[in-house]
Amino acid sequence: MTEIIFLVEDDPEGGYTAQAIGEAIFTQGETKEELQAMIRDAVSCHFDDEEVIITKARKPVVKILAYNPTKTDRVPGTWRDLVIMSEDFNESLPPEILAGFTGAEYSE
Repeated sequence: MTEIIFLVEDDPEGGYTAQAIGEAIFTQGETKEELQAMIRDAVSCHFDDEEVIITKARKPVVKILAYNPTKTDRVPGTWRDLVIMSEDFNESLPPEILAGFTGAEYSE
């Protein structure tokens, strides 16, 4: 496990800044609570596909894992009877509505 230490300083313009020592991670927040959330977000973005454990006083507090959704095969007919098309679905749109989709000007 890699340990990342942040240098936290008061920002002259208000709030706080945090810079990771030895890593290209920098973030800021208005309050200490916001800064902590921003640090968690920045670290999880920086180590995109890795497990990240955030500690406080060298004790694990948060474990961030990459989200890898499992792709499932689509099953035809799953939405049968749940989606209903109107009888005039394949009819041409009225000219004033069609103009809105094509960007053409419409005048009566």
